[in-house]
Amino acid sequence: MTSRLLITLTILIFCSCSTNKYIFNADRFEKLGQLTVANAVKRDIDNKSKDISLNHLVSIGESIYPNVRKFELSTPKTFTTTSGIFKLTTDYYYTPADSLVKVILYQWENSKSGDNKMEFQKQFNQLRRLLTEKLGEPRETDIERKQFNDGTFRDGIKWTGKVNAYLFMLGNDRTKFRLRLAIYGE
Repeated sequence: MTSRLLITLTILIFCSCSTNKYIFNADRFEKLGQLTVANAVKRDIDNKSKDISLNHLVSIGESIYPNVRKFELSTPKTFTTTSGIFKLTTDYYYTPADSLVKVILYQWENSKSGDNKMEFQKQFNQLRRLLTEKLGEPRETDIERKQFNDGTFRDGIKWTGKVNAYLFMLGNDRTKFRLRLAIYGE
């Protein structure tokens, strides 16, 4: 039993670390304003992620991406992959005129049944630490959940600067947890 737990934790740490390294690559993070949608999806295609892009417009809420310059955004290119307990979906919102990516929205959900609250909390904490290292202290922190059994919650943290980030986790005792990270410029 102990060796199974150790193997599972090792796989989880390895998978989340590789995903986090991918998220923080310079072309997807510091140089996001120069990233074209074709270059953005290349890694997903190369890694055999499944293209689940929709044929109709899907918008992104202003609470996630304020879009202060009022860019016209195309239907996002969307890819999904599974890594350990996480199903990761990546949406690339871009402008149709120049194909430049304006927002990358990452979403982690359960890929396996069971109680994975602690794994989601670990991923949230790791992303929070990495974002703080890259962007400095957050501008806004709103942690609703004090314990996992307090009912429905939404914990959110926002960073602003040359690169903006909004990390938030949703959940309650009766549903799956969901973790989202929006990275955008402007």
